[in-house]
Amino acid sequence: MEKIVSKAGRFTGVGLLNSLIGFSVIIVLQKQINPVLANLAGYMAGIISGYLLHSKYTFSSKRSAKTALMFMASVLISYLGNCIVLIVLIQVNLNLLIAQLIAIAAYTIINFTFNNMVTFKSDL
Repeated sequence: MEKIVSKAGRFTGVGLLNSLIGFSVIIVLQKQINPVLANLAGYMAGIISGYLLHSKYTFSSKRSAKTALMFMASVLISYLGNCIVLIVLIQVNLNLLIAQLIAIAAYTIINFTFNNMVTFKSDL
């Protein structure tokens, strides 16, 4: 249990740093290019840095094409879960800010679980 809590703590720390990296890219680019493209670039930077940082610091795993593809799958599955949770909470008239926070938490839990059990499982 202590090992999973430690890993979850590293996951959260790396996730916060990763969010800062993506947001920084958005801020820098949004005045130079279309804001939607800046947003896309920020998300791509976040996904790439997330893979690099999580593989090294959170999961201490070797990088490979397989783990990179599985990491992308985890992002897509987590985002889908986030959207489902958000839509359901909006439908039950939950405060939008609270709904967003719960959806972000769902994304994080799904992403950590998938990466811990599938993407960076030691026998991959």
